Formats: sequence, structure tokens, C-alpha cells
Amino acid sequence: MSGRKPKKSEVVDYGLTTDKYSWNQEMDEVTIVIPFKDFEGTLRARDVDCTIEPFHLKVGLKGEEPIIDVRVW
Repeated sequence: MSGRKPKKSEVVDYGLTTDKYSWNQEMDEVTIVIPFKDFEGTLRARDVDCTIEPFHLKVGLKGEEPIIDVRVW
């Protein structure tokens, strides 16, 4: 990407795909996709442990190791 600042309507292509999750970022929106393939039954909000802080993101199923546990900036 060049040194110029992108216009609001332009898509800024930042993202990552791993074996556990993927994310994509545009100018004013971030999308995170976590496929809970091994979860049996109906997944409900109360089954998910999600912590969003100014510089930290942690997501997983309650009682299990987090799928995402990263410092963000």
C-alpha cells in the first residue's frame, strides 16, 4: 500500500486466515469468523466466552482454552 491515506469508501485489504479463525478489516469495520466445527448441539451466546478490551481480544467456548487470545492495536 502506498503512503497515501485511503478514502473512506475504499476497501483496505487487511486480514488473516488460520486453521482456527479468520479476520478481515476494512476502514471502519473488522469481521472475525470462528467456525465452531467440533461443537455438538445448538451453540448459544451463553456458551461463548468473549472479552473485548482496548488492546486485547479473547474468544472461545466457556470452560475451554481460548480460540483467540491476542493483543490488538
